[in-house]
Amino acid sequence: MQTLPAGFLSAPTGAGGTAFPLGVSADQKWQWHYSASEFVAQGPITICGLSVRAASGGGGVTAFDFPSLTVTMATAITTYGTGTHHAVFSSNLGSDATVVHSGRWAGGPVASPGAATAPWVDIPLAQPFAYDPSAGDFVIQLEKCGTTAHWGALLEGRAGTTGTNGGNRYGDLSNCAATTSNFSNDEYVPLVRLTYQQGVGAPCAAPPPDQYQVNQPRSGLTLGGLPDPGPFAPIQSVQLVGQVQTLELSSDGVGLPFDVALRIPGATQPYSFLGLQTAGGQVVNLNLLAAYTTYLNGGVSSNLATSSFPPGPVSVSFSSTLPIIAAAQMAVADPGNVDGLALSHACEYIAQACALTEDFEWLQPAAGLASSGGPYPVGWADGGGGAEWQVGVGTTTSPGTGPACCAPSGVQYMYCETSLPNNPGVVFAMDTCAYDVSVLSQSSLSFRLSRLGVDIGTLRVLMDDGSGTFPTLLGQFIGPDPTGTDWTLESLSFVPAGVSARFRFEYTSGLGFAGDLAIDRVTVQ
Repeated sequence: MQTLPAGFLSAPTGAGGTAFPLGVSADQKWQWHYSASEFVAQGPITICGLSVRAASGGGGVTAFDFPSLTVTMATAITTYGTGTHHAVFSSNLGSDATVVHSGRWAGGPVASPGAATAPWVDIPLAQPFAYDPSAGDFVIQLEKCGTTAHWGALLEGRAGTTGTNGGNRYGDLSNCAATTSNFSNDEYVPLVRLTYQQGVGAPCAAPPPDQYQVNQPRSGLTLGGLPDPGPFAPIQSVQLVGQVQTLELSSDGVGLPFDVALRIPGATQPYSFLGLQTAGGQVVNLNLLAAYTTYLNGGVSSNLATSSFPPGPVSVSFSSTLPIIAAAQMAVADPGNVDGLALSHACEYIAQACALTEDFEWLQPAAGLASSGGPYPVGWADGGGGAEWQVGVGTTTSPGTGPACCAPSGVQYMYCETSLPNNPGVVFAMDTCAYDVSVLSQSSLSFRLSRLGVDIGTLRVLMDDGSGTFPTLLGQFIGPDPTGTDWTLESLSFVPAGVSARFRFEYTSGLGFAGDLAIDRVTVQ
């Protein structure tokens, strides 16, 4: 694998992103033109896979469904510079131009991993493309037609000074059948990942049946007792730093050699699942032979390891004192498999600090979040009462109340639904995680507040005094906003009682259904 421009498989480009063409609903046509010098392999290759990702910062992608996306690859007969790339699209494509994808492209949602880079999103290729960097530059042409769908996120790209970036983009912003470009950038191009084989005509490995391996009778691996989600994602646990987690190992091959591959990078450093298929039809999610991979029992060898699997399951407890992303996959000797081993599902463990800013964008009930409802951000919890806060998007279901439009940051917010039976006088309480107050500069809590509707009740914002209760009232908001403003910015000062502080948003509903109240972008500083 490699990226174009080169060198960013697991590192951000630092150049931000672009809405074109995946973050907008308009029809568009683009040519992404890359210098041949960006290719690591300077001999003939066969391109088997194409991927893109959201802009850096660990951004995610909402579910998308593009009904018509045509992707063409070609050797360029021009060079990538703005003075040499031709405005007529066809004048840049060599005779080997090949449509590698045509038709629907759907996927997502792709959650933010909270890492330096977002996950790669594959554009499946119907056929490979043979390319020789010595024959000229490389062009990827995209025609996105007839859709209102979009990513809900920016596409990552890379910029540079003239002659240094190794790529430019040229496009039409409203017509997917355009013959000429009406927009270009000097030294800015979207970031792509190519998967390839050495040599022209080299066979592309059959794609894995699914992106992730599933647990097998001879090799079972789970994390914190979470259920195996099947071949859709790793078994994932997201926790606050310092909380204890368990890794559970199981196998029906008592006495067979086994080992667990562990990928434990530096704090907050990203890694990527490989998704490579073995001869036996299994999916390798971790690079078992990489130097950065460590093992519980010593490594993968002809006999896997010197340890034999004991009767019954094995449980390993651990915790992290730093924010970190780690992964594991288990291998057990299996004489009945052509590979000689059986692989488990992949597990992903994320330990993160209490986020000083929370905008509720990537809440996923299956990602190790609070089981008591919500779902809530990591470390947050239901604070009791007769009803629970919930995730909202756009307007609420009740007319004449709730946000009039949308979240002030991103798409999602948290709100209290006050339709029956949640009125009158029903309490909604939501507790934040414990913030490290030693890193704060102002000792203030700010948030966006929406309180539209004739039945708005009372929101109280409380602080924990360190005893586990919330006796300190920081602020109180009664009734609808007097100005009728959809979202207001509220800021409350506080004096912490110790080295950490938690806060409770406690809302008591009014007399009727028109009392939906919402908050967004909670920040402690």
